[in-house]
Amino acid sequence: MLFLLFKACPHAAGVVALLKSENPDLSYEDVTKYLFAGAERKTLVGTGRDCGGISESEFPNNAFGYGRINAFRSLNCLLHPQTEGC
Repeated sequence: MLFLLFKACPHAAGVVALLKSENPDLSYEDVTKYLFAGAERKTLVGTGRDCGGISESEFPNNAFGYGRINAFRSLNCLLHPQTEGC
C-alpha cells in the first residue's frame, strides 16, 4: 500500500504547480483548500472496513484520506469558487 503513496506524490506536486501557475500568490492553506475541495470521493470503492474507528464514508478517513486527487476539479475551484462543492 505504501508504494501507492509514492506514486501519488508526483501527481499532487503537479496539481500544486498547476494551481500556483494560475495564481503564484496562493498560500499553503489556499493550495490545500483547493486540493481537498477538488478531491474525488464519489467513485471510490470502499473495502467495508473501518480504520481507526473512522468510516470510509466520512472524509477525511484513514483509507482514502480526502479522496482521489482531481486536477481539473481543483483548478476549477480556484477559477470558479462559486461552483458547487468548492
